[in-house]
Amino acid sequence: MITRTCMRVAALVMVFALSAIGPASAAPRRIERWTTEDTVLIPLSEAFTDSMPVPDCADIERDERSRCFLVEGTDVSLFVQIHASLPIDEVLVSRNWAIRIHRITEDGRAMGLALTTPTDLENDELSLLYADVTHAVGDLTGDDEPELVLGYRSEGTGQILDLDIVGLDESGAVEVLAHAQLYKGTARIKKGTLVTWMPIYKKSDANCCPTWIRRDVVRYEEGAFVVHAGKKVPTAKANIPAGDL
Repeated sequence: MITRTCMRVAALVMVFALSAIGPASAAPRRIERWTTEDTVLIPLSEAFTDSMPVPDCADIERDERSRCFLVEGTDVSLFVQIHASLPIDEVLVSRNWAIRIHRITEDGRAMGLALTTPTDLENDELSLLYADVTHAVGDLTGDDEPELVLGYRSEGTGQILDLDIVGLDESGAVEVLAHAQLYKGTARIKKGTLVTWMPIYKKSDANCCPTWIRRDVVRYEEGAFVVHAGKKVPTAKANIPAGDL
């Protein structure tokens, strides 16, 4: 009688243990949240937030190294300026970049500097070297207000893509909501999400030739940008589109 009771208890323990583990075929889900660490853009102290009239982009875009544009929202609009120095080398394409993001006042007549890069185009010690800086605009948080995504592409075999997602915090202040770094990355805004592609290497793969490509979807959930990892597919079948960034 004691033996049968022990066997029944052991069987029940085994059932509960298996139910906790789940089916053997279920693969663990990789969850990753983008943070605000290592952002390229930084917020400014109050000393640098004096208002100034909103300039005309036609007066600023004097050459291909300087550009500006508006990100128009319902409540808050942004005025963005991107400046690049001349290439630092006759062979390399990397340049020193300076970026300024201004918040436009509700009456649309003035703006205050909200985010910037700690850069001086004439000072190598404050250099921000990238091969290119690009941008894309779309509503990524579901609040019907546009977010600005800035992409910073590094030169070299890694072709690293840094991303800053700029938007509004709960108080309405302009800030970097998330930052990420993608090795040989590609990113596109699609239906309110950010879709990314990155290579997956075997130990024997050369840097140029990854065996797989993984497509992830980044969604804004409960105040954070969460990476939903996709399946890796053979590189030859990956069909990576042209990125927005």
